[in-house]
Amino acid sequence: MKTLGHVRDGKADGPFAAWHENGQMSEQGIYKAGKKEGLWILWGEDGKEVSRKKCKDDEEVAE
Repeated sequence: MKTLGHVRDGKADGPFAAWHENGQMSEQGIYKAGKKEGLWILWGEDGKEVSRKKCKDDEEVAE
């Protein structure tokens, strides 16, 4: 899996993206001080969207 993101003070911080080995997007979202925040979208290896979830402090919350 390939990833792209920023690190601040040793923790993921800011926009994050990951790709499957076949080049299809795997997941996309935002980290804040090492924790998932806001909308996260996940895709399967076939490129089809698998799920969307909203996160706060690294926990999934109801939309």
